[in-house]
Amino acid sequence: MPEPELTSEQLELIRVADAAFDQMCQARHDTGRTKYGIFTFLEMPTLEMALEELADLANYARYTFIKVVLLRQSIKQVQDQALGAVDGFFTTQDILGVKKDIE
Repeated sequence: MPEPELTSEQLELIRVADAAFDQMCQARHDTGRTKYGIFTFLEMPTLEMALEELADLANYARYTFIKVVLLRQSIKQVQDQALGAVDGFFTTQDILGVKKDIE
């Protein structure tokens, strides 16, 4: 499968998000090391803790799913108001009158 063509703005957003992820991981590591000690992870039940974190992550996925469903419904309401409940795909220009040419 070919790589998607990305704009320079999209590439920059990806780079910034990737760096932010690294920074957040390092910050959380540093906070834990300061709060609990440098090598306390050797004594902690990290497998059990990971299982609990996976359950939390699954719940975050559930909550995000629900939020996306609600967002989709809100978008549908905007479309219905702007376009008279016509089914189909609508562009930003159709709904808001804003046009952005794709480069």
